[in-house]
Amino acid sequence: MKIPHDYVQNSITTEEVVASLRKNFGDGVVVDVREHRAGKDQALSFSQLWLAIDRDKFLDLVETLFTFDFLHFHIISGNDDGDVITLNYHFTLFRSAGRGKRLGVTVSVSVPKNDLT
Repeated sequence: MKIPHDYVQNSITTEEVVASLRKNFGDGVVVDVREHRAGKDQALSFSQLWLAIDRDKFLDLVETLFTFDFLHFHIISGNDDGDVITLNYHFTLFRSAGRGKRLGVTVSVSVPKNDLT
């Protein structure tokens, strides 16, 4: 398989990504890490990083994610959560790095219904 030049083949660990995000955003980013295991030996298949951030920091977060690898965008999903709409942006980092190294990233941003700008 030919790897696009924008993709890295050597990923950093999920812990390193989280540490960098904490360094850049402090308590402004909420982090939850989930591991997905599969197969007879229950080897790590991939990890999923769930992030929540204020909407005024969203673009800064996306730019930071791009410093790790080309950020592959999948889809936006949403929830009607009362007074806010929660937008969930689904991305992947390290797609070409191989099994156990791919990192799914979901970034949640709450937008008040009375200010949808």
